[in-house]
Amino acid sequence: MIAPELERETINTISTLKLEKYLKTQGWKKTKLIGDIASVWSCQKQDMTIRVLVPLDREFADFDNRMMEVFSTLEKVENRPKSEIVAALKNNSIIAKSQHREILEFRFNYVDQNSQEAPAKKMGSVLKSLQDFFIAIGESKVQSKRLFVRQEMQSELELSIAEMFHGSFGLRLGLSQYRQLNLFEEPLAEQAAQNLLELISASEHENSEILKEKISELYGKPSIKFKSLLTNLSTLQANLSLDWGSVDPGKGGFAEISYTNILRALEIINKKEVENPIRIALIGKLMLAGVGKDKKYRKFIFEEQETHQDYQGTISRELLKNIGNDLNVGKKLYRATLEVTTSVNKATGEEETNYQLVGLESLSS
Repeated sequence: MIAPELERETINTISTLKLEKYLKTQGWKKTKLIGDIASVWSCQKQDMTIRVLVPLDREFADFDNRMMEVFSTLEKVENRPKSEIVAALKNNSIIAKSQHREILEFRFNYVDQNSQEAPAKKMGSVLKSLQDFFIAIGESKVQSKRLFVRQEMQSELELSIAEMFHGSFGLRLGLSQYRQLNLFEEPLAEQAAQNLLELISASEHENSEILKEKISELYGKPSIKFKSLLTNLSTLQANLSLDWGSVDPGKGGFAEISYTNILRALEIINKKEVENPIRIALIGKLMLAGVGKDKKYRKFIFEEQETHQDYQGTISRELLKNIGNDLNVGKKLYRATLEVTTSVNKATGEEETNYQLVGLESLSS
């Protein structure tokens, strides 16, 4: 079989590493390794053993033709067009360079069932929490309060679905094309992708201190949003792999985490929250304070000055002892310190963010 010129161009975009991982997830077994030149894989279909030779060295004289033989075999075994199979195996770094944007490919391998589909609502929650995490990273990097700068930041970090895959369910996401806000720093999309890759790698690592250290580096909203992402990922009950292709040849990478370690990472973060609660400082006005029948749990509503976002929760007992009854509701500016925790509503499965007012300082007389 001689590969036509068009197919040769396609083959040049394929990652042999991803091809081997794909074969493994599809039930193929590596039976032989021929140095660093090729590997032999086999699978059992009914009463027949099927074998393919996967070339690993692109300098191999017959590389293109051997690759085409692999995909022709897979086309017959899986009974679907090889164009679909090839699309899922493209090298994301090559795609990133050609499209001039960061590319993120996610693969989900379900632990309890051989499923190639994903529940739409749960996957939607995963994608939303991923987008929220990226925006939180952007907000931590861009300190400007100017509206157009913040809008540009959000635009640069906007995710879009480029492709979906079968086999094991997968998504290829693209961030916006580069509109670098600061020429002296790495692009925001690159920084966000790097943080995600490092967090997933840290979550999979057997040493829990690595994840704790990484969470401490982020602190505040990004760490809260990463916990939200893990929470939503846990509902899929799937092992996750991430393949990041970057415009920068020195960036990009691969990380994976098992369903078991997703749950373990959530336990580590929850324990860390109890030991070292996340605190945020806001400037704004008290819209409600000290309301509630139970003196132990007096409620508050605080409106942040810049965004007009409302934060609702309870006032700590320690603070209640100190603030007295001279609170000015609706007019006076305060600097508020809130402790933030997140939890999952057992009835709805939705994530909830809980705020406790632990500090209050008057900024105007």
